[in-house]
Amino acid sequence: MSQSSSEVKQEKNEFSALGISCPEERFTSLLAIPIDEYAGNLRSTVKRLELSPDDQLLILRTANIHLVEALLTVLFDEFPNIRVDLVTQQAFLPYIKHPQVNAILVPDGPVTTESLVHILTKDSQKKYRLALVPYSNAYGDGYENVILAVRHVFTGKMRGVGSNGRMRIIYRHPRIAWALRKPLRAAGFILMLILLTGMALWFKGWLPAKRRLKKIYTPA
Repeated sequence: MSQSSSEVKQEKNEFSALGISCPEERFTSLLAIPIDEYAGNLRSTVKRLELSPDDQLLILRTANIHLVEALLTVLFDEFPNIRVDLVTQQAFLPYIKHPQVNAILVPDGPVTTESLVHILTKDSQKKYRLALVPYSNAYGDGYENVILAVRHVFTGKMRGVGSNGRMRIIYRHPRIAWALRKPLRAAGFILMLILLTGMALWFKGWLPAKRRLKKIYTPA
């Protein structure tokens, strides 16, 4: 029996590049870029994670469920044996369909420092190699509270996953502080070197200022 034109059109519109049964017209509104570019970006960024079969990941369901499902599908396609724990609210439990998710952690309310501390002990944090925070936009705008909570609670590597399919490092400290860390350390080292050199020259009597003072205060 031949398929109707509407059925064929629906199959073509499905997000088949990532194995997600979400119509293209609905998925497109979630993305910052075209679907094929998103799929390619997501696969390439996941490959660069270079995960091992025994690695365990923590994923926060902080984005639209279709974006989270796409991320899970690509992760398990590339690394079939990894273990993934998913943090999500009670209201979203019926929408978690991916069969390979190892465990679902439900915080008490929204994702905050306190709710993450409640479900993640220090021992459980150590088993995760990576924490992923999917965004419903490209760069995590509006996710400052979630990022702050993850920074306070999680001790391992962290990545944000944008709706453009790319991952960005979530730094342990705010990015500007991280960027200034090395220059400030170098500047401090140079300042200390100058200070120690000046003190050495002073005590050796090689500085012009000390020679003048010595000449003034030395009795004739």
